[in-house]
Amino acid sequence: MPTTATHHPEPSDEPLANEVALLRERNSVLELQLAQQLEFMHAAQKDALAAARVKTEFLAVMSHELRTPLNAIIGYDDLLDQQVGGSTTPTQKVYIDRIRAGAEHLMLLIDQILSLARINAGDTDLSLESVDVIAMVQESVDRSAPIAAVRHVAIEAVALAPEVTCYTDASKLRQILHNLVANAVKFTMQGRITVSATSTANTLTIEVQDTGPGIETADLERIFDPFVQVDASATRRFGGTGIGLSVSRDFAHMLGGDLTVASQRGVGSIFTLCIPLRAFPYLHSATV
Repeated sequence: MPTTATHHPEPSDEPLANEVALLRERNSVLELQLAQQLEFMHAAQKDALAAARVKTEFLAVMSHELRTPLNAIIGYDDLLDQQVGGSTTPTQKVYIDRIRAGAEHLMLLIDQILSLARINAGDTDLSLESVDVIAMVQESVDRSAPIAAVRHVAIEAVALAPEVTCYTDASKLRQILHNLVANAVKFTMQGRITVSATSTANTLTIEVQDTGPGIETADLERIFDPFVQVDASATRRFGGTGIGLSVSRDFAHMLGGDLTVASQRGVGSIFTLCIPLRAFPYLHSATV
């Protein structure tokens, strides 16, 4: 009996083709949504940068307006200190020193706020030049000496090399020093503050040591965050914006180095700035 062959129809490719078409359509929709999201993000980033620059420009104008009367106050304070208008009594001399210290403290706060705004806006560059480090250290000590004297705290520059020249951004290094020394004076109620500067073949190291209250180990990194005050009671007692150390560390990174701290509660703190003796222009593009 002959065998009859059974015919099986070929499976249709239509369901697979439909699935591929559906996937392609979904992929197109996802690509469109992604492009729209990227466009939105770029626009938002552009708006944020524009807003940051407007804020920076506003703060720059305001800082100029605030500096003008402050410079006048400091200028007249110098005239009084030099007894240009007549002799002054020892008590008046104390008041004159306090006026000068207060005016310079306000100037430092203005510089800190403006610096933070520029950092956040990415509007910071390096202006490199040769810097007499020893003279700058002594300048920072002399600037804070009147406030330290009022508190009966000794402040001095120690262990200074005869001469140290650093090729770096003078204004940023000066602001770091002023911030560190002023911060030490603010929190030190008794004892002494010392500032030292040493160098090796490639590195400048500056240490600011105080006999203040010290910092808890858990807070050693937090103090470099902007607007952070690790002790609320200290904030009320000493004041401050909480941005000086943040700006100082950012500037240290821009100069190719770092700012660190070692501290012991009840003993005091040592802030150490290490930067290369010769900075390089490309460092200003580092992210901060």
